[in-house]
Amino acid sequence: MKLKKFVEHKFDWDVTGLEAYVDEQSEDFYPELVKRSPSMGLMTVMENVKNKEEIKLIATDANLQSAADCGFNASGGIILTDKQIETKRIKIEESYCNEDLVGTWGQIVLAAGAHAQDEEMPFADVLMALYLKKVAARNETIIWQGDTDSMNTNLLYFNGFIKLLDADGSVLEANESGTTSITDSNAMTILRTVADKIPTAVLDEGNVIVVGGRETYTKALNQLYSENKFHYNIDEDEGRSFMIPGKRVRFYHVEGLDGKDKVYAIPTNLAFIGTDRESDMNDIRMWYSNDDDLIKVSIKWRLGVQYVYSEYFVKFTLATS
Repeated sequence: MKLKKFVEHKFDWDVTGLEAYVDEQSEDFYPELVKRSPSMGLMTVMENVKNKEEIKLIATDANLQSAADCGFNASGGIILTDKQIETKRIKIEESYCNEDLVGTWGQIVLAAGAHAQDEEMPFADVLMALYLKKVAARNETIIWQGDTDSMNTNLLYFNGFIKLLDADGSVLEANESGTTSITDSNAMTILRTVADKIPTAVLDEGNVIVVGGRETYTKALNQLYSENKFHYNIDEDEGRSFMIPGKRVRFYHVEGLDGKDKVYAIPTNLAFIGTDRESDMNDIRMWYSNDDDLIKVSIKWRLGVQYVYSEYFVKFTLATS
């Protein structure tokens, strides 16, 4: 670890923050940290959604009748409905001119030769791994925070779970006491309140989780410890999840809810993340273009979210103070 300068890479070879290259022969460098992205692994991924697809639903009335007398009296029947999930085609495209690295420490990894210098991608292995993390992180954020009215270009392609669930009046509201903030004194209480609101039918299936941001995760544990309830076995999983004390449901920290002061109970088999092929997110194309002496990178995939049976979901929406 001999590199003397830590550099924030913006990967269009933004070298404006680098001093003139002197003599730094070490090839050690430090890519930026990227948050994890758990939501794709927690919910139901629905592939082959090229544009719009119907999530097909089936239910039955199953009305009870007296059987004291003979005869057959049909009542009710099978109900077929559907709910549409739509994906948007999104992409990342970047290009690099290797000449921009000349005069900086980046030149130590340029290929020898005037032509070869332009044609080979420096840091290729590291960049490929970093792109994979970036795609996953972008997906994690838009899955929750997506908003077609957003001014943030990373969020405006479709509405995420926050906007959809918060606007749905059929989703169960757990904040019946008018709580205005999540604190070290009430966070665990809020999680237990959300867990108590989960319909028994969903809870018994075992597919439901409670989710929130890192702040809520930390504050919930702070409340537990400050109230001297160390005897609870919360079965914490490496800072990712824990069992809500006294309940049959786990709380998961998901990065898409960081800083949002939101808590939801999600039946994972009823919440869908749509895509064309999940493998598209790992399909990174990188090539040298003779036309303009640039190395180009392209990643394209489809993404969208939807859920069904709103009455089985729970939200904890803070009241305005």
